[in-house]
Order: sequence, then C-alpha cells, then structure tokens
Amino acid sequence: MTGCNGQAEEPDPQAVTLRQLIASGLLPLGPFAVRGPLHRIAARYAWALPATAVVGFLASLFETIGVGLLIPLVGLFLGDNAPIGMPAPLGSVADAATSMGPHARFLLLGGTILLLFLLKSALQIANAFMIEAVTGRVGHDIRNALAERLLGQEYAFFLRQDEARLVDTIARASWSAADSMRWFLQQLPAGVGIVVIVGFLAWIDWRLTAMAIAGGGLIFLLLRARAPQLRAASRLVRERNQQLGARMLTIIRGIRPITVFGQQRREATLFDEASETVRAVTLETGKLKATTGPVTELLIVVLFIALLAASFELGLAIATVTAFLVILTRAQPHARTIAEAHAGIAAVRGSVQEVAWLLEQDTPAHKEDGLPVPAGAAGKAIRFEGVTYAYPNASVALHDAGFAIKPGLATALIGRSGAGKSTVVAIVCGLLQPSSGRVMLGDTPLADVDAQAWRTRLAVAGQDLFLTAGTVRENIVYGTPDATEEDVLAAADAAGASEFIARLPEGYDTQVGPNGLNLSEGQKQRLGLARALIRQPDWLILDEATSAVDAMTEREIVDLLTERRFFRSAIVISHRRSTLAACEDGIVLAHGRVVEAGPLRDLAYFATMGDEA
Repeated sequence: MTGCNGQAEEPDPQAVTLRQLIASGLLPLGPFAVRGPLHRIAARYAWALPATAVVGFLASLFETIGVGLLIPLVGLFLGDNAPIGMPAPLGSVADAATSMGPHARFLLLGGTILLLFLLKSALQIANAFMIEAVTGRVGHDIRNALAERLLGQEYAFFLRQDEARLVDTIARASWSAADSMRWFLQQLPAGVGIVVIVGFLAWIDWRLTAMAIAGGGLIFLLLRARAPQLRAASRLVRERNQQLGARMLTIIRGIRPITVFGQQRREATLFDEASETVRAVTLETGKLKATTGPVTELLIVVLFIALLAASFELGLAIATVTAFLVILTRAQPHARTIAEAHAGIAAVRGSVQEVAWLLEQDTPAHKEDGLPVPAGAAGKAIRFEGVTYAYPNASVALHDAGFAIKPGLATALIGRSGAGKSTVVAIVCGLLQPSSGRVMLGDTPLADVDAQAWRTRLAVAGQDLFLTAGTVRENIVYGTPDATEEDVLAAADAAGASEFIARLPEGYDTQVGPNGLNLSEGQKQRLGLARALIRQPDWLILDEATSAVDAMTEREIVDLLTERRFFRSAIVISHRRSTLAACEDGIVLAHGRVVEAGPLRDLAYFATMGDEA
C-alpha cells in the first residue's frame, strides 16, 4: 500500500491480526466459517466486520438515546417539570432543561432527537452501502475464482462432471453465496444494536432486562429449530435447479434436431415439468423464510405482554415501564433482521456448498520444471507405445495402441466413428493422459514436456470448433494475438475463407455471434482452419475439418495439405476419401485398436473407402 508521499505504508498490525485470525478459522465468518477457498475470499474483507459493527453501534446508540428522549419530551406536556419517578438516565436530561421555558425545552429536546435520528439514518445508509459494496466484491471474487478453477482443470475433469451442475454453480449458486455474505454482515450491526439496547434497558431496570434476555434467548432457540428444514429445502432447490439447467442446455444445444424432428412440444413439456419442480421447492423454501419475520414479531409481542405482567408484579413506576418498553420496541427490527438473515443463510446453504465444492477441486500440478520442447521437435516422430485410455465411464477408447506419426508428412487417422481417432488427437495435444503406456516425442516422453510450450507447436481445426462471440478477425487471431493484418489475410485466403468474409456486412469486423451463430457450418469450419493456419504450427491437426465445406473448398484444403506452406506436418481425420488422398501415411483404428498402419495407398481400408465412408 502506498501513502500520499509515495512511500510504502506499514500495515496496521491490528488489521493484519484480525485478517489472519479470520483466515486461520479461529474467528468464524458466518456462511464461510469452514476453512477453505470461500473462507479465504471472505478474509480479504476482514475489515468489514469491525467497520459494520462500529457503524452499527453508533447508529443504535443515537437511535436509542433519541427514542429515550421522547419520554421526557412527552413528560413536559404533563407538567412544568419532568415526572417524578422517571428513570435516571432520561430524567437527568429533562432536569437539565427545567430552567428553560416550555418552548425552549421543547425545541432543545425536539431538536436533539431530530439530530440524533438524522445521524442514525446517515450511519445506517453508510452501513448499507458498505455491506452492498463488500457483497459485490465478494461475489466478483467468487466468480473469478470459479472461472480460474475451471480454466485450471484438465480436459478430463469436464468429461467426469455434469455440465448442468457446473453451469448452475457459476450462474446461480455463486450469487447465492455472495448473498449469504450480505446476510451475515447485516447481522453484525443488528446484533450490536441489540447489545446497545440491552445496555440501556439494564440501566433502566436490570430485572426486566434479565427477563427480556431470557425471553429473547428462547425466541432465538425456537427460530433456530427451523434451520434444518431450510437447509433440506436448500438442497432440493439446488438439485432441481441443476435439472432445470440441463433442460435449458438441451434446448439451446439441440435446437436443430428438436426442430427437424418436430419435438418442440415434447421439450416444452419436459421443461415445464422441470420448471414446475423448481417452483414447488422454491415456494416451500419461500414459505419457511416468509414466516420467519411474522413469527418473530408474534413471539416478541408475547414477550412484551409477559414483561408488562412482570412490571405490575414488581410495582414499577409507569414512567419506568413506558421507557423500558419504548426502547425495547427498537430491538424488534434488529431481531427480525437477525432472524431473516439467519433463515436466508440456511436457505442458500446448498448453493454455498456447491461453490465450495467447485473451488475445492484440485487443479493439476502444472510442471513448473517441465522439460522444454526438444530442439528440432518439428523433425521428430510422435510415437504411441502400448497406449491404453479409458474414459471416466470405463469405456476403453484406445487399447494397447502402438504406432508412429512421422514428421514432415500428412498422416491420416482412419476408422469408423468411435474407433478412437479423436482420443488420439486429445492425447497428442496433452488434453488426456494415457491410462497406461506412453507417448514419445523423439526420445523424450511427451508427459515430461511442458504442456503449454508443446501446445504452441500445435494447431487444431475441426467440426467441433469453438468460436468466440467477437469479430471474424478476433476469431482468426484467437490463438495468435500478435498476428499482423497481412498474416490474417494470408491465413483466411489459404483456408478458403477470404471470399465469404468479403461478402459479410462488415468484412473482417463482422460479429460472428455466440459460437458463430451468424455463420453457416462451412463458414465456421473455414474460419477455424484460418485460425489454425495463422499459427504456422509444426503440427496441424484437422479433425473432420472438411465435413461441412463444398467440393471447391475441399479441393483448396487438399492443395493446402499437399503444399504445406503453413505447417510442417499434419494429422488428418476425415470420412472423405477425397480429403485423405492428400496424405502420405495412414493409421487405421477399429474399436480402439490399431489394425493397419503404413503408406496410405497400401492400406486395405483406404482402398475400400467411398467418398463418404
């Protein structure tokens, strides 16, 4: 931290200690009390605890004094002097004004009360702004932490997880987790306010105060008994929202087959059923939360009646009882705030647990000391030696596969759908690690090479490509942000994309829409190919990169494979014999096993392929 003079300021030892205590878990932090990533995020805002407590203390102090002064103010209308028997802290204020005339005393007391309530309101507004600011920052930090945790995961993590669960955690649960911090912070000034009020009440009459504390404790225990119901309802809300999210993803991602097969009504019915279950469980949770405030008020009314009865039995003066009950009424909003915040925290407990679950997922230990890409890697073969890979559902995609992908050539990976071709590509890219066996880059195990550095030597284009919601130009340079305009034009021309880009409304500045929504499938494939070519990789990987292009564009891509102007070696997956014809070598896979490998023209499988195998 830097001061006004530019010199580094020493941190406040007390503030550091408080933050360290919170981060260590010695001081609980409401919904984030369990030590972990969420607790560490909340600990960054440790200063908010004493800040909201102090501001809440001052606001409650001013309010309580102001309310208390209403008693002597009313007493002035009953006679020239303060009524005998008025509690000492309040009667002394009235006594101080006895030398003044009635109007002067009214103005003094009325003006003081108004000033106190103005100060109280200003402090409450400041506290509300501070709590909202902290809540917003906590939510921002949670969402960033979730994004970083997801981006740090290996590709295999996403194969194991329910996509709807991940989406729900980021899109909904992260906001609920931030809300729980808001409710926790709102409890602090409310709790401090009750302490201030109890102090004043004890000053008036300690016996009634003891009864009020006992009654308040009983009310708290009764309300706390509802927490298990709210937590159970919260878990149901979380589960039903994930199911609803899955239906949403189905509609968004499957709109083409849904429309082609006329299944809109079926999907609408399924969505309605999922939405109805969310509505039902949310309603039950809402009912539990909605009754918290009224039940709290009812119990407080019962407490008031009990205190009145006790006052009668104790023979207390009317002024004392009136002052006590008037000040006690100011505890009611604080008690309701605490009760509703407590219920709110319990209601989103399931969401907080989901966020904590995702943040606690281990990220792979990226090799800081990973080997550099071997010198002359572009001229080294990629060898699979007894490689087996099984997906999380236990299906075996590769079984004891052994083959070599030679440098300087275009190698075809051939086989029917599900043969294991895309798994080979994922392993080459370092997205998946073999269950057994190893992959070698020359004489170096690929697993020992720095994965990020290795991927800079690769480029992938295919039918399952991802386009960002940006311009055509931004998508082409996505993996090569320092590319020049000349590089962009050359890559687009080589990919057969320059002609259709020229016809777009704004050319290279045209927005492609989310995942290329504004482009045809063939245009998206050519754009993806341009993005791969602009990197000028050592290894170009084409995974069904011509499945949606016309014959003329395919011819251009075949010529590109033959000329190799933008890359050194290529791995090509295609069901089109005409596309594979540009390759020199071929590897045939069937059910995860290598059945043929060698020069493409010598492979029996290639000889029997049609134009669409």
